[in-house]
Amino acid sequence: MNTAALVEAMRPLPRGERIRVKAQVERLRRLCAAEQPLDTFLTELLTVTGRLFGAAASAFWFRPFAAGTLCAAVRVGFEETGWSAARLRAVDAPVLHGWHRPEPQVEAASAESTAVIVAPLRNGEEAIGAIQWVVGGPPQDRQTWEPLYLPATRALLQAIEPSLHRRMQLRTVSLEDAQAQLGQLTRQLNGIQRSIRQAIERYLQRFAGASFGTLAENQQFVREIQELLEMHGLRVRCPECGHPAILRCSRSSGAPGGVFVFDHYIDRRRTFHGGGATMPALRVVTKPPRRATASPSAAASPSA
Repeated sequence: MNTAALVEAMRPLPRGERIRVKAQVERLRRLCAAEQPLDTFLTELLTVTGRLFGAAASAFWFRPFAAGTLCAAVRVGFEETGWSAARLRAVDAPVLHGWHRPEPQVEAASAESTAVIVAPLRNGEEAIGAIQWVVGGPPQDRQTWEPLYLPATRALLQAIEPSLHRRMQLRTVSLEDAQAQLGQLTRQLNGIQRSIRQAIERYLQRFAGASFGTLAENQQFVREIQELLEMHGLRVRCPECGHPAILRCSRSSGAPGGVFVFDHYIDRRRTFHGGGATMPALRVVTKPPRRATASPSAAASPSA
């Protein structure tokens, strides 16, 4: 790793807080030279490179075998931003659109003063993943921000790609070894998913017993909750029956702001539980598999 060249490439970038660029680059060098579990390495990599870019949040995306798109394996900083589901989709869109391109890109995220840096990861001609950094308040003129961020991104990729490839490299193994590695990966991904589920649940618990006052605002909030849960294959747990459910806010003559209900299917029948005028305490659970239809002629009903 050419640390001197990387320091010079990173120095001009705007940041919300002062950092010692040389110290962070040296930390990055030591990280790439060490041996850690993949999830630990990726988390630390995103933390250090996020500081160098002055990023509000960053993520590592990988392409599952033979898949046509990417999955976010590790995210750093997103929980602290408090962004809505719509804002999250806006900052993820440049990754999903540009991960297969051969060169890094800097794209505006929606109409807000936010840019997304996408660094595609390749194995020869094959696109295998991407790193995402979300930076706030960049110049609005692309002709200004691309010369600012793209050279730094290219220098950073050149520095870290050998270490990433070494950790992601495939080799010929026995079926037993492959199954052991698959089990390890499954445990890592389960840990990531558990962390996501717990983070969302902690956020939702802040609003237990609250109401936004009007039916429209309550309905907007539960829609955004559902969009976030759907993004990660999650549901809320009905406190009455324990089934996974979709939280909704329904119109009610006795409650101007509507009532919060849990919408789910029990014994193939759509059922609503709850009915309080304030947000219930929510527990987050995994989305159940789609129900099989009783016969080929039966219409498939949506999964709760």
